[in-house]
Amino acid sequence: SSLAVLALFIGVSFGVFKVGLLLADGQALKGKILGRARSAIEQLKGGKEKLVAEDPEAAVALFGQAVDTFKASEQDIANANLLIRGVLAVLPAGQDAEHVLKAGEYGSQTAVHLARLFNLAKQLKITQTGLAGGGIGHIKSEFEAARVSIQAAADELQHVPASAIPEAQREQFLVVQSALPSLREALGSLSSALAVVNSLTSGRKHVLLVLQNNNELRATGGFAGTYGAFDIDNGTITKQVVSSIYDLDG
Repeated sequence: SSLAVLALFIGVSFGVFKVGLLLADGQALKGKILGRARSAIEQLKGGKEKLVAEDPEAAVALFGQAVDTFKASEQDIANANLLIRGVLAVLPAGQDAEHVLKAGEYGSQTAVHLARLFNLAKQLKITQTGLAGGGIGHIKSEFEAARVSIQAAADELQHVPASAIPEAQREQFLVVQSALPSLREALGSLSSALAVVNSLTSGRKHVLLVLQNNNELRATGGFAGTYGAFDIDNGTITKQVVSSIYDLDG
């Protein structure tokens, strides 16, 4: 019987020891991930400041660092020992943490695309002969990539209940969670508008523009008294005629 008690004691002690190691490793992992998350947030803040200062290239670099930092946190979880990964897989808190990290990664990717978009827009100039600088097609691509990243971030956050977020950050979390779909729709609308502009400015086009005078009302809105005819070659106006309709031949 004393051997049985000793065996039970050893078994319990070993179990407690294993749980203790698991908790210690888990706390260390938690500290590491929180440290990385704080770094990522600082990188995002720094990128935002660079955008305000109209330095999009530096902003892209900082936002890219935030993407890498969130990815590193996800890798920390993937590299954790089997017991911790098993706990994270079944505990709601562990699942929530993984969703938040993925949302942070996708949100940072969105910031990268928007910073690149800002840089392209800065280079774009409208001159008397048409568009110069960054191509509309590239701008549209960044819009679309940002929209996809925003959707991915929103999908991840939909899996996270507000109750899982610390009370101090809960209100901000709800604001972000509800704002992401609206931002995605706005980016989608802008992307659609840019698709039209891209169609007009890509390749060779002949564009007819008819101007109506709403002081002389007609069924379409006004009297069509002036027209413009433009030959466009990849965004550059190579020929233009703006005149009264009464000057037309025939």
